[in-house]
Formats: sequence, structure tokens, C-alpha cells
Amino acid sequence: MKIRWLSGAAAFALAGVVVAVLPASATIIVELGNNPQVDENVQFNNGEVDNAPLIQGSTNKSGFLVDFFGAGEDLSSPSRGQARVEAEDGSTLDALTVALNATGSSFTSLIYNLDAVKDGSVTFTVNPVVGDPFVGSFDLDKNGQNFFTITAIDGPRITSVGLASTVGLEDLKQVRIGGAVVVVPEPASLGLLGLGALGLLARRRHND
Repeated sequence: MKIRWLSGAAAFALAGVVVAVLPASATIIVELGNNPQVDENVQFNNGEVDNAPLIQGSTNKSGFLVDFFGAGEDLSSPSRGQARVEAEDGSTLDALTVALNATGSSFTSLIYNLDAVKDGSVTFTVNPVVGDPFVGSFDLDKNGQNFFTITAIDGPRITSVGLASTVGLEDLKQVRIGGAVVVVPEPASLGLLGLGALGLLARRRHND
């Protein structure tokens, strides 16, 4: 298990939409195993982007679009239902990034299973909304499942997770994402925006 301290976030509701503000510090944890908490399955359905450098699935409950970015190769999902991603040309995957498609969105957990063609290692780069990325390397086993659970606890938000493998990956599958929200500035920042708007309104009235 790898742990690093990062900036955090607290959630609240605004106009019926779950959003988040960005306060103090918290922890990103990457661990072996399938350890779901509030995660949703990511699925591929008809009408979503496929057979391209960027393909899209969606969360099965909240309906967030989930982007999968390939590194110089087209990606495809060979079966509908729970997300499974592989290289479109039948070769192996070397690198991939997962992120939510909506502008300003972020999440708190990501789970997936990697199929490695031989023993090797994978390096994850976890990008938070604020603060430095977490980077950690883990072993891959060609003879078993390689489940990884990436979790932001005590409040941080994750914008994307990239992986780079030292060996080819047959696919990435059984993808789950938890805590998907839209991110907004801190209340203090919102206050400044409000003061700016009032100033602009006063200026317009003066000019009138």
C-alpha cells in the first residue's frame, strides 16, 4: 500500500447537484485488491465512443461519461456491459488514462483489473484537483488477477488516473468509479466572485 498526503475537499449540495469545495490536506491510497465502497460500475453501451484513441463508457447509476485515453493507439471495448478496454488492433496496451468527461468533475475512488501478458510492474499517476500528483509503482502477476483500488480519503478529489506498464496489458476491465461530482471553488473564492459581480453591477449602474 502506498500513501501520500494531498489537498482535500468537502462536499455539499447546490441546486440539487452534488458539488465540492477545496479545503485542507488528506490522503491518496493505492492498494492491491478489489475493495469497493460507494463505487459504480462503468459500462459500455451503444452510442458511446468506441474504436478511437479516446473511448467512453458511463457510470451505471449517475450516468457520468468516463473517458479512456490510449497512448498512441486506438482503443475498443469488445463487449457491452461492464467496462473492458483493449487495444483496437489486437496488440497490447502500454499506457492508459481514465478521467470523467464532464468539465470540472472529479471522483474519490477508482478500481480496475489489469491482465498482464507476463510478470512486470505498473506505475500509477494519480492527479488531484489541487496539489502534486501521487506516483507509485506496483508488481503485476501474469498468472492472476491484478486488481487495484485507488482511494482518496478524508476529502481529496481526483481528476484523472494514468497508468504505464513495463509489460503489455491484454486489457483493463471491471472498472468502477466512486464519488463522482462537479468541483467548484472554496466558499472564500465564491465570495470574491460575488464581490466582483456586485462591483461590476455597481459600475454598470454608475455608467448608466
